[in-house]
Amino acid sequence: MRRLILMALLAALSLGLGARTVHADTVKLKSGLIFFDCKVIEEADDYIVILVHKNAGKVKLPREKIASIDYDLASKLAELDPDDWKGHYNLAVWAMSKGMYKDAALLFDLVRGKDGAGDDTVKQLGMAYDKLGQIDKALEIYKDWIKSHPDDKEIAARIEEIRKQLGLDETKPAEGPKKAQEGLEGDPNLNFRWAPVKGWPNVNDCTVRPYTEKDSSDKMVLVSLPGGDKDKAVFEGKGLPLNLTDRNTLSFRIYQNSPKPIKITVAFQNKDGEYFEGKSEKVASNEWVQVEIPLGGTDFKTEKSKWAFTDTLRGKDHINNVLFLIYAQNKVDLYVDRIFFK
Repeated sequence: MRRLILMALLAALSLGLGARTVHADTVKLKSGLIFFDCKVIEEADDYIVILVHKNAGKVKLPREKIASIDYDLASKLAELDPDDWKGHYNLAVWAMSKGMYKDAALLFDLVRGKDGAGDDTVKQLGMAYDKLGQIDKALEIYKDWIKSHPDDKEIAARIEEIRKQLGLDETKPAEGPKKAQEGLEGDPNLNFRWAPVKGWPNVNDCTVRPYTEKDSSDKMVLVSLPGGDKDKAVFEGKGLPLNLTDRNTLSFRIYQNSPKPIKITVAFQNKDGEYFEGKSEKVASNEWVQVEIPLGGTDFKTEKSKWAFTDTLRGKDHINNVLFLIYAQNKVDLYVDRIFFK
C-alpha cells in the first residue's frame, strides 16, 4: 500500500513534464541560454555548480546571471526507498527551502506520524500550507501542533493572525461570514490607486480595476493580461507616501488562472526617484498563494548596484510607488488581495 501511495505521489510531482522522460533540473540564464536535463550539485550564495552532458562535465554559474532554476523533485523522490521516511522528510525540508511549497506539503503529509520523520513534521506541514495561502488548512494543522507544543509562541501568534484574517472568534458563537480586513488593495482610508504602467520598454499592456467578491464583499485588485510578445506586464499603486521605517515584510495573497506557474516581482520607488526591484517569486496556477517579500537585507537590485541583488531599500520613510512586475506572455487574470506591510 505504501508503495502505491509513493507511486501516486511521484506521478503527481511529475505533472507538467510533458513528453520529457528524463527527470533533471533546468537552469535558465538571463541571456536566454537554458541548460536542460542538468543537475544542480552545489549551491552557494553567489554561484551554483551543475552537471551537464549526461553528467560528463561541470559548469559553474554566477547567481547574478541566473534567471531561474526549476528543480526536479521527481527524480530525487524516485531515488528513495518506499519506506525511507527520514529521506522523504529531508526531501520535504529541501523542497520548502526552494519555495516548492505544494510539493513540500504533499511530502510532509505523507510522512506525518511515520518513524524517521522529523519531530516538527506537523509544524512544517502547516507552514507549507501557510506559504501556499491555504490558511484555513494551515490553521487546523497549527492547532494540532500547538496542542502538544503549547510553548511555541511563534505558531501561537500565527494562529491568532489567521483567525483574525478569517474573521473567527472561537469565544463567541458563529455569526456567519465577516468582512475581510482590507489592505492597500481596498482600504479607502489609505487612498491608494492601482493602474497599469505604460511607456516602459519590453512591457505588455494590461488592465487594472478594483474587484469585489460577492459573497464576502472582500475588495481585491484584478489585473488582466491579454498576452503579448514582451516578457512582462507591470502595474503600480500610488497614494499617500508610505512610511515603512518600522516594517520588515510586504505580505499579500495572489491568485492567477493561467495553465502554468508565473513569476512576480515587487519593486519600490522612493521620494528621490530611486527604483528598487526585489527578487522574483513563483506563483502556482489556480490556487491562492501567500507571498512574503522581505524589506530588509541586501535583496534589491538598483541602478546604483548595477542591477545586481546587493542593495538595500533606501528611503523607506517615504515610498511613493509600489510596483508589481508580472512575468507572463499568455492571457491571464490575477487577483491580488490583503496587501499589508508588517
